[in-house]
Amino acid sequence: MQAGPRDLNAGPRFRTSIDGERQMVISHARLMCTSVALLAAVALTGCAQADTSDEGMTQTGGSLTLEQLLDEGLANSKSDFQTEVLTAARESGEISEADWKEGNNLRLQCLQEKGFDAELLYEGAEVYLQTDADPGAASPDEGDSELQAADLDCYEKTSAFINEAYSLINGGQSSVDPDEMQRAVLQCLIDRELVPADTTYEEFVADLEQNEGKQYSPQSTEANDPVAACWMENS
Repeated sequence: MQAGPRDLNAGPRFRTSIDGERQMVISHARLMCTSVALLAAVALTGCAQADTSDEGMTQTGGSLTLEQLLDEGLANSKSDFQTEVLTAARESGEISEADWKEGNNLRLQCLQEKGFDAELLYEGAEVYLQTDADPGAASPDEGDSELQAADLDCYEKTSAFINEAYSLINGGQSSVDPDEMQRAVLQCLIDRELVPADTTYEEFVADLEQNEGKQYSPQSTEANDPVAACWMENS
């Protein structure tokens, strides 16, 4: 059965349905600083205030800046295509529509080569992925997991950071407020009894900044990782 469209601009954001009723919504944060891929790294750069001296390269308040996003992208690029596009964007402050679409076409091609039937849907500065569940999956859960893993692998080496930057430049999606996101993640972790109820926000941020998030960040990208789920649902 055909799955619903998925917004690709903020990392792999799944809105998949195999039986037409059950939906699984997984969203990843904008940055990939560590092996947890798109989940917690936004917190590492988001705590700094935006520098408004670079015209056209910042957002006000505590929001992520285009400059930060591009720097993280270049540091974590997994393909020559990503490096080329992000380097040009770092110099010009722009990403062309052609480069944006090429990145997503490469992602689509990668998914198709892995055996998934998919197509792209463009709406303004946003892009959605329409997919069919893996017909060879033994169960709906297995189909979801296989699609998630395949799409994340394809995304990381094709349109990662390019989609986020293009959307930010063109106003397709508001930038994330790191403080608000981090507080929501912490509350989720407390509510689900994944961390002590008396954990303070200051302790949470200190772990992210000084300990690479080893205590409060997800240690895998599996859909059933309970810590990852809190980051996914609130990023």
